[in-house]
Amino acid sequence: MKILFIGNPQQQQEKNRMNALIAQTSQNGHIVSDQYNGFIKNILAILSIPFTKTNTIHVHTFQGAMLLNFLQFMVPNQTTMTWTLSSLPTFSSHFQTKLFQVYLQFLTKLFDRIVAPTRTLQYQLLAIYGIKSLYIPDGYTKPILNDIQPRQYSLRNNQFGVILSNSIDTISSIAKLYKAVKSKKKLVVFCESPSKEFKKLLKDYPFVTPFALPMTSRGAQSIVRTAGFVIIDDPSFSPLLLQAMDANRVVIATTSPYIEEILGTAGFYYHIDDTAHLSDLMQKSVKNALIPKYSPSLRATHHFTWEKTGLEYEHVYMRKTIKYVPFDSIISKKAFQTAH
Repeated sequence: MKILFIGNPQQQQEKNRMNALIAQTSQNGHIVSDQYNGFIKNILAILSIPFTKTNTIHVHTFQGAMLLNFLQFMVPNQTTMTWTLSSLPTFSSHFQTKLFQVYLQFLTKLFDRIVAPTRTLQYQLLAIYGIKSLYIPDGYTKPILNDIQPRQYSLRNNQFGVILSNSIDTISSIAKLYKAVKSKKKLVVFCESPSKEFKKLLKDYPFVTPFALPMTSRGAQSIVRTAGFVIIDDPSFSPLLLQAMDANRVVIATTSPYIEEILGTAGFYYHIDDTAHLSDLMQKSVKNALIPKYSPSLRATHHFTWEKTGLEYEHVYMRKTIKYVPFDSIISKKAFQTAH
């Protein structure tokens, strides 16, 4: 195959994916054009397709998808085209969502298949925008730099917990149970713009310690990697979940299919309505009495590898048409929309 990668990735995960796929496909004997970094280079690469006889195109960004749509007359009909969507924007009004739906559906018609790197994104594409996609998880990339020491954030190594949730109600419920445990360890939460409700929560539970750190920042990753335990109920924090697993942190998670697929048997689960079980798990985690059945680090580094990801993408590249899994057999759209 002659493969062209298009996009000017800004997110680190997008860069990791493109670099890993370029390296692996080249190693496997495919001819790869890796001049993807830059808008002008993308244009020149698309314009040269008739001369380079590229037969496979992989787009990684919205900008790349729009550019390819504008210059699609340069692409032969037999070329297979794949678009990996890493994230979706959020809107405050129904009108904005519907407008974006029309725009997104227009863009996706150009491609032979859409790929989602997370189950959450896959279900969002189906339930909200009516777009079917393939699920191919990204490989896990270990941090290059050493972790920032907890004392830089007035924390002590292994002497604090982390809550990975965007729900004020969830954080408040966990904080209430944690208060009953009577532990002196802090509970860290990530919140970039605290609301009035959140500020009230901090007054009620002074052991809750907020940090305005982006999920992809080195600081946030270092905090979860040095925590005593991590409680997660939101699959959007999956990059930080993998960091915690890689550092062999104790993970306590809700029984969410999105989280279970990542964590497997390398953590502990509780039902959202079973507060007694969650309280018991927190008491044991504070006393360092929780030992998972399977190594979290092995799960993160051996199950989510770029080699596996690359092989799945190569399989996709080789097929012009592909059969999608009937998602409603896994989770109904109605149930998903209700949950969100």
